[in-house]
Amino acid sequence: GERVYSNDKLIIYYADRNPEENLKHLYSTDMLYEFYHTNQLRNYDFIVFSLDDRVFRESLLRQTLTHLWGYPAHIIDAGMEQYVFIFDLRETEND
Repeated sequence: GERVYSNDKLIIYYADRNPEENLKHLYSTDMLYEFYHTNQLRNYDFIVFSLDDRVFRESLLRQTLTHLWGYPAHIIDAGMEQYVFIFDLRETEND
């Protein structure tokens, strides 16, 4: 199955076929930053980034990921500047 990484454990729980195993891993914006800087995001098929666009650091990471991979496959507007950006890396060359 597809490998999903998110900074939100709830997204992983609902998106994954094996949540018990995968929820042992760390899911946070800090880890998303770390994985981005160490190229570990290449190990995933989808990056699901839940963010508050009013938070500068999260907004900056959104812009960085959009620059790197292009426009997200899906954007969910949760209201009050809360968004979920879904990047599909299966089709993306991120060498």
